[in-house]
Amino acid sequence: MNIKTLVKALTICIALNACNNTPQPCHIHGTMPSDKYNDKWIFLVPLQNPDSIGVDSIKIQGNQFDLYTNKFGMGTLRVDYRYRYGLQDLLVVTEPNCNVEVSIGANSKGGGTLQNDSLQVWKEKLEAYRQRISIISKNITIAKGKGNEQKVETLRAQADSLRDEWKNVSKQMAENLPDGALRDFLNTH
Repeated sequence: MNIKTLVKALTICIALNACNNTPQPCHIHGTMPSDKYNDKWIFLVPLQNPDSIGVDSIKIQGNQFDLYTNKFGMGTLRVDYRYRYGLQDLLVVTEPNCNVEVSIGANSKGGGTLQNDSLQVWKEKLEAYRQRISIISKNITIAKGKGNEQKVETLRAQADSLRDEWKNVSKQMAENLPDGALRDFLNTH
């Protein structure tokens, strides 16, 4: 084997190896609640720098969609704004070579990877927290209307305690995750 042949063979090997090191896309398979969303667009909007350049999209067909992306990190799945009423946007984590399963509806859900399964647990805990805070806020308004300042202060203390508890839940979840987009997100929320 002469030097030229060896150099050509090495160049081909390096080129093929470089192609194989390209991260595989993340696949998001989603279902929709009804066929009224067929032929509408769903978008994956990056959480950081949400400009039109970073947005991926696909048309919904047969009450479902299959979106492939090479943009990795946190993003929000949302339907075209003209058809969004009654649908909940969904946070997802995209990472190389992953399969994410989502269901978009009034109470959207996602999973299929460690980060997305954990994100769904966090979302459910967040919704429970928000319900509890909402009840306390309504009770504060009622107590204020009745002029019961003692009750208002007691309720505010409960709300503060609940906020601290929520911060600890997010922090603990983050500590139990490997480094990645979700861990970074939870450390800031």
